[in-house]
This record gives sequence, structure tokens and C-alpha cells, in this order.
Amino acid sequence: MCRWALYFLGGIAIFIAGCAPSSSDKLARVLWPPPPDQPRLEFIGVYHNEYDFEQTLLQRVAVAIAGKTKPQSFKSPFGIVADGEGHVWVSDIHAKNLRIYDFDERKVRFFFKRAIFSTPAAMDLDESGYLYVADTAANKIFTFSQSGKPGVVISDPTHLGKPSGVAVSRSLGRIYVSDGIGGKVVVFDLKGNYLFEFGRSTKEAGGLYSPQGLALDRDGNVFVCDMLNARMMVFDKDGGFVRTFGERGDQVWQFVSPKDCAFDSQNNLYIVDSRSANLLIYTPEGRLLLALGEGKASVHPLGFGAPSSIFIDKNDRIYVADIIDRRFSVYQFLTPEYLKKNPIRPEEMDALWDLVGAENE
Repeated sequence: MCRWALYFLGGIAIFIAGCAPSSSDKLARVLWPPPPDQPRLEFIGVYHNEYDFEQTLLQRVAVAIAGKTKPQSFKSPFGIVADGEGHVWVSDIHAKNLRIYDFDERKVRFFFKRAIFSTPAAMDLDESGYLYVADTAANKIFTFSQSGKPGVVISDPTHLGKPSGVAVSRSLGRIYVSDGIGGKVVVFDLKGNYLFEFGRSTKEAGGLYSPQGLALDRDGNVFVCDMLNARMMVFDKDGGFVRTFGERGDQVWQFVSPKDCAFDSQNNLYIVDSRSANLLIYTPEGRLLLALGEGKASVHPLGFGAPSSIFIDKNDRIYVADIIDRRFSVYQFLTPEYLKKNPIRPEEMDALWDLVGAENE
């Protein structure tokens, strides 16, 4: 794995703000880290409602004639998943429903015609395309096909207190659910049968304190956002303690409230911290690679208010739901496959060099 450049939040926040593209500046691409380091991420956009899509000519004509209709705006977006085929699902807590963003048709709609959840929060999308929704108030995990057909419902009050995060592996045949009240991770099979649990009595690191989001790496290790302990906990697939990293503090390498995590195709770990309003990228061993954000709540397109969840699709496109700013942000990890289709042109790199020079003056 290549070593990435680490940039402290103050400097990179200023640089990013200066790079933000406008609708009249089609040349600008927001890429970072800035030169002389190799860019690793590209900012794609932020989405509050359907008017954030790039409109077709027909849509622009319709708006010019009839005016804008009332937008399908978020109330409290929390969980997010995407299929890599142009469809993004976002759980909206106070709407008690899921919203679908269709990037092909450039439309937004509710997943269900009526509100069916109590408090839809964390989500996952498995390898076969099934949606998993943790309803924290109902203490259940609901599953659906992408057409909305209901599947297994996991309800186990004996073992599961409050589902706070969910991660599914069909290859392992397991559903991992973090229990924010019980301070543990509960494991079910794909039919919803209880298998085992772990984390509450982890003596090596003191156990979990309000665990939230969780993700599996390529080896099947389970990474858990131990939110109130301000750290990451790592277990093997069977719940054996592996290691922990991170600590509480206000430095770039420290956590305040790690909320959710996800892996890209190169096994880099992305963590959103809700209180410091940052997106932090680590190696699986716990070495910080890159930090995005301003270290505090922001409404800037390239900042965060309180990021609540993160998901990375099969194309290495990164989605971050933001419950305070009522939107989600989209980034792209610059894989060789992506750069082959979207190369960074010499004039774009020159523009980035110019911005770096202006920042240093």
C-alpha cells in the first residue's frame, strides 16, 4: 500500500475551500492531497434534494415554464448505502422512511409509499443487493430487496438491546450488529438466528462503550467504532480481540466520537467522527493516511456538520450522510480504473499547482 501524505486539518480546509468548483468553472476538479503529493480523492458533490442533480435540458425547460416544485429535502438523514449502479438509499429518521436518489433518472423518491419505520438509522447492502436497515426504536433489523420486497426481520430482545450499526457478509453467512446499549456486537446468521456475541467482556481493552458503526476488512476482521471510548476496536470474524487504536483528543490523529467506518477496495479504512466533523482515512493497522474536514461543524460543501454514516460502493465511490447539514456528500477514491476513464489533465494539475502557490504566498 502506498504511503499517503498527511495534512493537518487547518491547512487542508483552507486549500479545499479555495478549490471548490463553481458552476461556471468546468475546469476545476477538487483533488487532494494537493501537489506535490499524488491526489487520492476527488470531491464529486453534495446532495440535499433533487435540484442538486445536474438537470437535463428537458428538466430545465420544465422548471423555466412551471417553476420549481417543492423539493424532496431531507429531515434527518442517517444511514446510507449505494449499489454502484446509480442508486443511493438514505434512511431519514424523522421521515420514518428511506429516500432513493436515482442518479440515472435524476429523481428522488421515498422507498415506501408510507412511513413504516420507527427510527431507521444504520444501513448496509450485501453482496447480493439486499438492504439491511437497523431500526433503533423498534430494536429490529429489517431486510428488503431493492424492489422493496420484505425479507428476514431480526428481532431478538433476549440478546439485542439497541441496534446501532450493521455489517453483513454473505460469504461468512453472518450479520454483525452493534448494540449501543449492551456494549457488544451480536452475530446472527442470514436467517436471523442468534449465533454468538462479543465485546462486552473484552478484558484486553476494557470492552465496548456504546459501539456504533462497524465494517469487515478483506480478511474478515471486524472493525468497530467504540464511540464513547473514542477509539477503534478490532476483532477477528469469531469475536476474538485483535487490537485497538486511537485515543480521545483534539489532534488530527485523535478521535472525539467515531461514528461509522467502511473499507475501499485497497483495504483503506475510512472513519467518520460525528463530533469533530471529520473524515479520517487509516491503514487497517491504525496509521493515519489522510484527514478531511475542518475539525468542527461546517456548512461548507467540503466540510461536515455531523457525519452519521459512510458507505463505499463497488466502484470506490464514497458516500457520507450528514444528519446536521441534512445532506450527503460524495467523493471518489482515485483508483487506476477510475483515472483511466477520468484522467487528470495537465491543465488541471497546473491549476492545482497554481492554487498551492497562491496558498503559500
